[in-house]
Amino acid sequence: MKPILRTLTVVLVSLLALTGVAFAAAEQTNSSLPSGQIVNGLYARAAETVTVNGDVTGDVWVAGQDVEVNGTVRGNVYAAGNKVIVKGTVTGSVHAAGSTVEVDGTIGGSVYAAGSEVSLRDTSRVAGAVALAGSKVQLGGDITQQVYAAGSTVDMSARIGQSANLAGSDISLNDQAKISGDLTYRSENEARIANDRSLKHDEVKQAEHNPVRDKIVAALFGLAFNIVIGLCLVIWGTRILKASDTILATDLPAAVLKGIAFTVLTPLALLFVAITIIGLPLAALGAMFYVSLLILAPALVSYSLGRYILVITTHKDSKKAPNKFQAILAGSLVFTIISLV
Repeated sequence: MKPILRTLTVVLVSLLALTGVAFAAAEQTNSSLPSGQIVNGLYARAAETVTVNGDVTGDVWVAGQDVEVNGTVRGNVYAAGNKVIVKGTVTGSVHAAGSTVEVDGTIGGSVYAAGSEVSLRDTSRVAGAVALAGSKVQLGGDITQQVYAAGSTVDMSARIGQSANLAGSDISLNDQAKISGDLTYRSENEARIANDRSLKHDEVKQAEHNPVRDKIVAALFGLAFNIVIGLCLVIWGTRILKASDTILATDLPAAVLKGIAFTVLTPLALLFVAITIIGLPLAALGAMFYVSLLILAPALVSYSLGRYILVITTHKDSKKAPNKFQAILAGSLVFTIISLV
């Protein structure tokens, strides 16, 4: 599991650097590098929607709600957002984090990605190694070196030149999957292998389950996801952050009690509404709203927590408000540490 930990660490370091990029261009709504346009040197953008269709000779650092890289990048790609798509040609490595991450291109280096849904498409080509972490991981394409993947569900159809190390509750290898090296997996259940001929080596190892290590991995994944959501809120949801921070700062005990009541009572209320046929659509909409708030809640709490920490540590005698991105980072780190206790 050490490669997975390294993957999440690399992604988190990239996210920390991306906050500076986001702060430099947080007021932009859309940012686009048109097809045919060439940029020499570092290309750094942050906006609600970021699209890179042109060619960049240098590294690309992008952050936003929707991020898409379709052009040719002669360097590395560092991307964070709600939805991140890399479809172009990248001579270096790809580092990505988001709710949804999709890589479908030709990558000269390695791919490191973390998110809720992470996929490496069947048409992708990766010359280096691949390390993915997410709730749902889809692993395809041609990969020259090793593969490391961890998720609740890991579905593999990739052709792998070396070994594969997988971890998850549900691991499956379909007919297209081929592994030239050994397969090692960690799971409570036996991996489903559609075709034994996909393994050139006879060695398939089911490693022992380690709860402490899994908890750390889950915490790091949660930290990465929290920072991504926070970045998106800072870029396009400033009003939501401000309103939430005002409520928490005005009366924290009441806000906590209301939050607990909302978390416990809302599912019961939705179940009661869903009993009637007429109430089904209303219950479905309510459930979507409920889940959305549960996803946003850790980022909102982290922002308020981080803002408070910055005020009492670095901005106590300053009239200038703390940087929103620094508040998200500081609060997310503290929130994650508390969750591990």
